[in-house]
Amino acid sequence: MLAPATFAEASRRLRDLGPRASLMAGGTDLVPRFKRRQILPEVVVSLHRVKGSVGIRAEQDGLSIGAGTTLAQVASDPLISRYSALRQAAESAATPQIRSIATIGGNLCLPPRCSYYDRSALWRGAQGSCLRSGSGECHVAPGASRCMAVHSGDLAPALLALGARARLVCGSGERVIPIQELFVDDGIAPLAKKPEEVLAGIHIGRAEGRSVYLKLRRRSSFDYPSLGVAVSLESDGRARECRIALGGVGPAPVVAHDAGRLLVGGRLEPDVVAAAASVAARLVRPVENSDFTASYRKRMAAVFVARALNGLREPTGLS
Repeated sequence: MLAPATFAEASRRLRDLGPRASLMAGGTDLVPRFKRRQILPEVVVSLHRVKGSVGIRAEQDGLSIGAGTTLAQVASDPLISRYSALRQAAESAATPQIRSIATIGGNLCLPPRCSYYDRSALWRGAQGSCLRSGSGECHVAPGASRCMAVHSGDLAPALLALGARARLVCGSGERVIPIQELFVDDGIAPLAKKPEEVLAGIHIGRAEGRSVYLKLRRRSSFDYPSLGVAVSLESDGRARECRIALGGVGPAPVVAHDAGRLLVGGRLEPDVVAAAASVAARLVRPVENSDFTASYRKRMAAVFVARALNGLREPTGLS
């Protein structure tokens, strides 16, 4: 195991080692993947000693969160209180024990999950190889030309709704991108970054409105989201800006731009809310690779978007 002191050094290690290395933050997802023999790196590059990787800092134009900040810290920090969707997403992820170790960077970079692929090596061997393992076909969508594993992180929809940006570092420098550009609709290569780039932090603009995150899951105590819906709303009686994001609906989380635009300039009347929820649900094309059936998850997308909007409409609503 290597433990570099800076993100740039970690990036150089990844560049030099190539596919022989895996990057680890909290390790709550990586270690189970080791046990399932999905990845077997020769070297682990740990970020636990990287300076400045942990912490939440108020800035003139918003908030900065280090990628190594744990979900427990995100959920409990007073600076997050005005970003309700992010706080709720962090609170809903995993269990208290896991949240004390798992990081915001790791949650954003979670590999998409699949009910076939995320099994033991013995089980996968009995089922036959799939697209993600390098050959064969997609078992959840036979005939599909790409892997249909599902993005199952809680924090991505919340940060998308809040208009966050991601800071990526490599040995030669760094770049900042809208967080939506971090994700690719590909179950095999779901992140739009170079192999040696490291997610170093997140920046969120000043909180100008209210937000909420809702999660569909089988067990309320501990489960990945079968559907995650985040909404942020700026309003002065009429909606000035509204962003709606959905996770658990495909290899990448999505932003329902058309649904948000439908609400701008008006009040959140029931018929308008229903129309926006219907438009948002059109982006949801699930397949049978999650806890609930695909048809149920699609129906619930409209229900959860409407529920989130109605909660934000009420003075004592969900946020």
